[in-house]
Amino acid sequence: MSTDFNQKGRKVAYVAKKDDPPYFSLLQPEALDLANRIENKITACNQDQNKTFNASAALGCYERFRGCIFLILRLAQHEERIRSMAPQSINKMGAYRGAEVLIDFESLLFHGRGALDRVAFFISKQIYDQDCDKYPKLANVLGNFIINDCRASKFVKIITNANPIFEGILLDLPSGEKSLRSHLIHKSTASENAIAQFTLHCIAPQKRIAFDSILDNYALFKSSQNLGKGLAFVILNALSLYIGIDEVIPLKKFGLKWKSRMVDYREYLNDSHSTIKFTIFNTTPSGFLLSPVSLSSEILNKAY
Repeated sequence: MSTDFNQKGRKVAYVAKKDDPPYFSLLQPEALDLANRIENKITACNQDQNKTFNASAALGCYERFRGCIFLILRLAQHEERIRSMAPQSINKMGAYRGAEVLIDFESLLFHGRGALDRVAFFISKQIYDQDCDKYPKLANVLGNFIINDCRASKFVKIITNANPIFEGILLDLPSGEKSLRSHLIHKSTASENAIAQFTLHCIAPQKRIAFDSILDNYALFKSSQNLGKGLAFVILNALSLYIGIDEVIPLKKFGLKWKSRMVDYREYLNDSHSTIKFTIFNTTPSGFLLSPVSLSSEILNKAY
C-alpha cells in the first residue's frame, strides 16, 4: 500500500469531476448561464500567474453565493414539507413552530450579509486597494472611480437597484433603524421576533391555506425568495464586471424558479362586513397564542 502521491518520479493518473450543485436548479436560465461562465472564468484566471490573486478572491465571493443559494433551497424544501402537513378535514387547523426553519432563515440572513461584505472587500480592497469590508459603504468607495472606470459606475447602479430588497432585513435603514439581521445577530433570536408562526387551515375538500411565519415585519418564505433574487443579482453581476466577463444582467432575470405559496395574512386584513375569520398561531414562553384576524375573501384564491 502506498498513500504518498508526492514521490519523486512516480506517475499518477487523476480524475477531476465538476460538481453540479442541485441548489442551482433554483436559478433562471440566464442567471445560471452567467454563474457557470463566472466559474469557468475564475478557473481560467487561476491558471494565469498574473491573475491568480484576483481569481482566489473572486472564488471567495462565488462560494459565499453558493452558500446563500444552498440555504434558500433548504428553505424551499421546508416550505414544501410544511404545506404538506396541513389538515385534511374541513374546518381544522394546524400550526407549526418550525425551529429548524427559523435557524435556516437566520443562517440565510447572516450568510447573505456576509456575502455582500465579501463582495465589498473584493472590489474595494482587492481591485481598488481601498480599505472597506462593509457593503453599505461600497457605493461611497466606488464614487471615487466612476469617472475613470465604467465598471464602478455600472456597479453603483446595481447597488441602487438592489438596496430596496436588502434594506430593513440585511442592511440598516437610511433612517438609522437597525435591520432584522442586526437584531438577530446581536440581541435576539428569530422566535423572539415572531409575531405569527406557520398556520395551516383546511377550508374545503382538497383546499388548504398556509400562512407564512412573520418575523418582525418580514414574511419568512417570501423574504427568502426576494433575498435570493437580490443576492444573485448583486454577486453574479459584481463578479462578471470585475473578472472580465463585463456583462450586466437586469434584476428581473434573477427571479428564482421557487415561488413561495405561503401567504402573508397581513396583505388581506380587512375590517369590512364581508370578511372571513381566520385564526393565526404564535408561540409564547409558556405555551402558545391564538389570534383572530379578519381577512378579505380574496384570500380564498390562495388555497391549494
